[in-house]
Amino acid sequence: MADAIYGSICTAAVFYIFLDPLCKKRGKRVLLFGTLFLAAAGFVEFSFPGTGAVPVGIMMALLFGIQAAAVHFITEEGWRESFYVSICAGMVLGIIYTLGEWICGIPETGLLSPEIAVPVKRLIVPVVLVPLTCHFFASTMPVEGHYEIGPRQISLALMEYTLFAAMGMGVRIHMRNQGDTGEYVRMVVFFGQLLLVVILYLEYVMFRSSAIQKEMQALNLLWNEQKAQYDLAKENIDLINRKCHDLKHQIRALRGEEGRIKDPKYLDELADSIQIYESIVKTGNEALDTILTEKSLHCRENSIRINCVADGGRLSFMDLADLYSVFGNAIDNAIEEVQQFENIEMRQIDVIVFRREDFVCIEVINPLRTVPKFVDNLPQTTKGDNGYHGYGVKSIKHTIEKYGGHITVSTDSGCFSLKMIVPVPH
Repeated sequence: MADAIYGSICTAAVFYIFLDPLCKKRGKRVLLFGTLFLAAAGFVEFSFPGTGAVPVGIMMALLFGIQAAAVHFITEEGWRESFYVSICAGMVLGIIYTLGEWICGIPETGLLSPEIAVPVKRLIVPVVLVPLTCHFFASTMPVEGHYEIGPRQISLALMEYTLFAAMGMGVRIHMRNQGDTGEYVRMVVFFGQLLLVVILYLEYVMFRSSAIQKEMQALNLLWNEQKAQYDLAKENIDLINRKCHDLKHQIRALRGEEGRIKDPKYLDELADSIQIYESIVKTGNEALDTILTEKSLHCRENSIRINCVADGGRLSFMDLADLYSVFGNAIDNAIEEVQQFENIEMRQIDVIVFRREDFVCIEVINPLRTVPKFVDNLPQTTKGDNGYHGYGVKSIKHTIEKYGGHITVSTDSGCFSLKMIVPVPH
């Protein structure tokens, strides 16, 4: 009974430190009840009377599945992530149990009586290891309260956990059958299990670094493509401006000469078709002018209105390609949303740029049909896998943070609002 109580307490403590960073939305009540349920599972595991490898293995596999299901329910993480958390917690629990048994097997020095020495030694292990695990392991592995575990990573972790559990199970069965395994065997098993825990952690760091590197490569490729697109857009718009300017003078000259035009309405239609030259927004920033003009061409074809109140000169400290990336992605996302409205009046996008004290504030607002799903405080694409779609907001965030700023996203009052605040360099 004492072993079962000890095991349930350790199980509750270890799972709590792994689940706490993942339960920001679910709340402490769900975390508390979930931890108590996992403690009950730990009580069952440590009080299981079986001594054979098969029944003990079946029992451990069954409890592991129950723990993973509980983690899935408590944290609302995916199944891969839930199994991974259960593996991490299970391996730490195994280390605590093995180390405790090893320390208890060390001969007494005579300072404490055997009745007191054994419980004290066993309690010292979780009291020391649980805070260390929380500080260096459990609290540092999730990224913004979330795990992202791929198929290869969970496969390797399951293999390591199987080997880890087999080592611990062998010691436990031998102790129940023979009464003792010897200090040397316990030491070997402990260091073997500790090595597997270190490997598991290093694998996580490696996979996480690889994921970050791939994401940065994708963002850099997207940035380079947008820079090339900006150069092309600027060239095209400069050409449009020159042609429109020339046509305006030609039309004015033709209207001034009597008898040259049979039907003046054709000139009126031609003049109307080049009104985009008159409607080009002049914000005081070349890159922003290029973006708004380019997007206005698309919006005009889709009956979308862009309302712009922008002091573009305040953004002169930002690289032109960065500006194109930020505004291009933000306006593209807004266009994609508003063009789904059948009501033309709803097809509006507001672009605002102003300075407040030592910061430049940028805001892009558009009506919203459906509230998007948020992961790590960023909206996720509602489409399937479509090239770089879905990297737009990440690219904006990466670019704004490069200048020491930050972004916030809100979906209040039926509108999607992307706000960016960037400090002005002195």
